[in-house]
Amino acid sequence: MVLIAPDGGRPHERSADAAALLASIRCAVSSETTFETGGLCFRLLGDVVIIEGVLRERDASDTIRRIAEEIAGAERVIVRIGCPLDLPEAK
Repeated sequence: MVLIAPDGGRPHERSADAAALLASIRCAVSSETTFETGGLCFRLLGDVVIIEGVLRERDASDTIRRIAEEIAGAERVIVRIGCPLDLPEAK
């Protein structure tokens, strides 16, 4: 995996770095997992990566958090992923 960290340059350069960081995480999550990740939203709030969504797999949150933390760092990742218990696939 490749970490593309913001360097604090000009505003348009920071935007490009942020987009590249999110793209790196999104690509790594989709390629390293065996479950559907289309229900996830990846965004930045300041220098914190926020990943939100609802998935059917119960262990998805831990897997996605591990991948994102390897790229962006543990202090920069917030994962909010729910798993609806009433879905037959979640049991």
